[in-house]
Amino acid sequence: MVSGKFNLTTISFPIKCMCPKSMLELVALIASVYPLYMNAAALTSDPIKRLAFVMVSSIAFSLKSHQFEKPLNPILGETYEALAPDGTRIFLE
Repeated sequence: MVSGKFNLTTISFPIKCMCPKSMLELVALIASVYPLYMNAAALTSDPIKRLAFVMVSSIAFSLKSHQFEKPLNPILGETYEALAPDGTRIFLE
């Protein structure tokens, strides 16, 4: 049996586990690959390839969201604007 005082609020988080991006930047980075595959799916006429593009977009979306590094918490009122490679504009607040 484990005993003792286990107050995890007094333990500092290792800096090696911190992501250099804020949460808003990370969300935009994760979402930026989604339109690439969905546009490719919309342009193909083969239903099997279309389904494959939709499945790959879901896998690519979830891959970066399951990382070990903790992003920085957004500050109240923080905004982020980005332009994806396909021309999609992303606005986050």
